[in-house]
Amino acid sequence: MSRGRKIVGLVILLLVLMMAAVGVSVKLIVNVAKEVENVAGKQLPIADHVSRISEIALQQRIAVQKLSGLAADRETNERRINEMRKRFDALGQQAVMRFSIIHKEINVGGKPILPALHKNLAISENLYLKYNNDAQLLAATLEAGDRESFRALLPELDSSLNNLALEIEDFRRNMAKVAEKSLAVSAERRKRAWTANTVLMALAVILGLGLATLIVRRIS
Repeated sequence: MSRGRKIVGLVILLLVLMMAAVGVSVKLIVNVAKEVENVAGKQLPIADHVSRISEIALQQRIAVQKLSGLAADRETNERRINEMRKRFDALGQQAVMRFSIIHKEINVGGKPILPALHKNLAISENLYLKYNNDAQLLAATLEAGDRESFRALLPELDSSLNNLALEIEDFRRNMAKVAEKSLAVSAERRKRAWTANTVLMALAVILGLGLATLIVRRIS
């Protein structure tokens, strides 16, 4: 009975070690999957929204330039001017909507999941609002037929666009750093998973061989 209990105990220990190896591996692999999901499911869409905001700003600048050309003959181009102004306003609404989406993405349940990007986001949003206001003012001066004021204000608009582009580029760099950090964490966890799995499986094999040897000796 004593020998039988020892054998049963070794078998149970062997099974526990194998289950532990599997459990640890599964847990760590799940953590790795979560890190990858965070990069793909959160950070990449945010980067896409930021890029789109940059494109929208450029499209608004082009719209202002087209308005300038159309305003030279306002009576002939009245319909096209109205269409271009509507498009300009729609672009501004799209940018504001995308900023709102980014805020939601990096604040889940009121908790910032990407705090390193908050400063960039706040500055980028303020710069865009300034740029949009400058562009609205230029569009209004063109509609009023004040081309002299338009020419005087145009450099300020380009300066606002340049500042916005620089901040968005900084946002992208920080986004890349966050992504790299997440992937590095994932790689480290994957390494730990393999190490833990290897150690536990090695112990299980050693005990298994020892148990097999013991049983063979008892039988012989």
